[in-house]
Amino acid sequence: MLKLFKGIKRNVVVLGLVSCLTDVSTEMIFPLLPLFLATLGAGAEILGLIEGIATSAAAFFAFVSGWLSDKMGKRKPIILGGYSLSAVAKPLFALAASWPQVLIFRFADRTGKGLRGAPRDAMIADSTPRKFRGKSFGFHRAMDTLGAVVGPAIAFIAVSAFHDDYRTVFWLSAIPAFIAVALIVFLVREQKQTRAPKKIAKSVSLKTFALLPKKYRYFVLSTTLFALANFTAAFLLLRANNLGIDATAIPLVYLLYNIVYLLAAMPFGILSDKIGGVRVLAAGYAAFAIASVGLALASNALTAVIFIALFGLFTAANDTMSRVVSVDLAPPKIRASALGLQQALAGAAALPASVIAGVLWVTFSPAAAFAYGACVSLIALAVLAYSFTRK
Repeated sequence: MLKLFKGIKRNVVVLGLVSCLTDVSTEMIFPLLPLFLATLGAGAEILGLIEGIATSAAAFFAFVSGWLSDKMGKRKPIILGGYSLSAVAKPLFALAASWPQVLIFRFADRTGKGLRGAPRDAMIADSTPRKFRGKSFGFHRAMDTLGAVVGPAIAFIAVSAFHDDYRTVFWLSAIPAFIAVALIVFLVREQKQTRAPKKIAKSVSLKTFALLPKKYRYFVLSTTLFALANFTAAFLLLRANNLGIDATAIPLVYLLYNIVYLLAAMPFGILSDKIGGVRVLAAGYAAFAIASVGLALASNALTAVIFIALFGLFTAANDTMSRVVSVDLAPPKIRASALGLQQALAGAAALPASVIAGVLWVTFSPAAAFAYGACVSLIALAVLAYSFTRK
């Protein structure tokens, strides 16, 4: 068992715990959000708008924070600021009286996610020998998703205990978020190697992206195209409810989705250290297309649960490998900038992805939204395969 964790350094462990606690907080809210919005009179198209705008906010700030982290030669202050903003936003959901207020609070929460993401992932890479990089990112994603397993479970228990009082659950969600902030303050250590020499730090600007290799650009093109298909997971929960799963059991469906992710993330990371992250990422894209077709054609609750579990497998591959491949292809001195660029472009594409899915859902049918996702994901897979197989 100890051999499984060989090569995983202190910062990676602490950041894993921080992500775990933060996701407990976030996922106490997320599976209840579609149902809470319904009580405020908001439908699927509003859900898509909120999630798209919030994800795009995370994208923009991922770009800014990654560039700033390389420019400063520091990771910890930006990581701390991002997690703190998300922690403050969590209890505010309990005060929302309309969907525009939910949008504002979700925007703040996801802005915090955007600020912390690229510097945190760069710190994980800074702290880890190359041969253990996939394992370390897999460990971090697994810890992050452990929180996403515990969070919906707490939400399910709390909703039942408080008789569908969503606001009380939102208040409780602030507790693990603030514990996570305390862990960063006291336990995360800035890595000396993240501080670039002055002549390099001064040169870090938008022009540094010209230093990124051609394969990195193709990789970013494929992940951005794929993001146009990758609408918010909230639609999976709506589909489950649409196919007959009771609203009180929706957190359990999301729990299953995250358990699959949790179990797959670290094995995928270890596999990528052996065969390369691009191959694992391509398999994830294929899983997304299959799961999307499955949910488009599903006619009962059992089928929906099976394909939502497959979405969990895809998400583990995509979330882990997008980080591994970015770090593998980017020059170390602009590592956070490269991570931020990839996350920013993919996140920006999430706005049209979620809005398009919401409009297709309302105008035509849920099947139309999932069919759209399957078609676009196959195009992204073709670009990825072409760019990494050509000489």
